[in-house]
Amino acid sequence: MKQYFLGSVSLLVLILAAVLIMGQQQDDQQKNRQEAANTGLKNLLALYDDETARTTGVPVDRIRNARLGRPLTLQYINAREVLKAATFTGIGGLLMPNTEYYFPVEADGAVIASIEVVKNKEGRWVPGQMGGFKLADGVNNIVNKILKNDSAVAIDRLRMYHSGPHGVLLIGFDKGGVQYLTPVQSRPDVNLRAGQVLTEVEALERLRDIYKQVDMNLPD
Repeated sequence: MKQYFLGSVSLLVLILAAVLIMGQQQDDQQKNRQEAANTGLKNLLALYDDETARTTGVPVDRIRNARLGRPLTLQYINAREVLKAATFTGIGGLLMPNTEYYFPVEADGAVIASIEVVKNKEGRWVPGQMGGFKLADGVNNIVNKILKNDSAVAIDRLRMYHSGPHGVLLIGFDKGGVQYLTPVQSRPDVNLRAGQVLTEVEALERLRDIYKQVDMNLPD
């Protein structure tokens, strides 16, 4: 009995140690992501000048007060897998393996730009695309619309998806156990309208119509 008890204690210690290590790794990853986003914001501010301000419409003195908002996960849809699928059950099995993060850049209570962070070959988070002034406003409008229309949807459960070829961004959320997608941009040629709430299956069917028009051998 004593030997059995000692064995159980040892197993429990190993499990607790593994949980602590996983938790520490997650904390380290989150810290690294935030550091990468902070670096991206610093780079954006360093490159921003009067000419950029004229192009974006955001004054230099306003962007100097910018800060990072709450990030959203960003995943890319595998266009080739969408084209191959006979039927759709959901988006989960049709995503590329790598996850990125999208950080809104806020100033004076409004979203004015964005910073994306990606993993490099060494597994470290580094700054990716930055700027996206017009797109950031569109993403923010859709996020606010989703949260306003359904108070049960939590902002930390929202997700972003990029369609890849002929890029369309979509915001995903859960409602009543059903997964929905809302496009940020419109594509009238496939009946895709910005702000339209679609089930995952409906959205994937329309994305497939886009992919049928794209040469998959060309870069996105």
